[in-house]
Amino acid sequence: MTKQLRALAQSHTHSHSPIQALALPHRAARCLAGVFALVLLTACSTPSITDMVSRAGETKNIQIQDMRSVIRNGLLTAQVSIRNESDSNTVGYRFKWLSKSGIAVWDEEPWKPITLGTGQTTNLIGIAPTPDATDFRFELGQYR
Repeated sequence: MTKQLRALAQSHTHSHSPIQALALPHRAARCLAGVFALVLLTACSTPSITDMVSRAGETKNIQIQDMRSVIRNGLLTAQVSIRNESDSNTVGYRFKWLSKSGIAVWDEEPWKPITLGTGQTTNLIGIAPTPDATDFRFELGQYR
């Protein structure tokens, strides 16, 4: 009985109809295409606001509401909208300008102080100092 079961199992695993033989490579190709598309989307995805902001000190009550950028006159212009969710608060901010490969293209900017009243929203604008800047990061710190 055991020999008959083995023979039956081998006949089912090694014999495919022509349609089954074509279906397996087609399924594998679809699977690989799906994996490739996922990798491509991941590689080209835009970083989140959290990825683009660096915080130092007590800044948790300052909410980053929006970040945008555009090329104007050959220079990257960035706009960051922030909102103070607590009592009047003074914070410092600066932009870090990066190349396409993520390398800093300029010396660090000095911290710029801004005082926000309770519930106040403002737009902070930075203009890259060189056309080599194709990306930016926003740094927010407690100002003393």
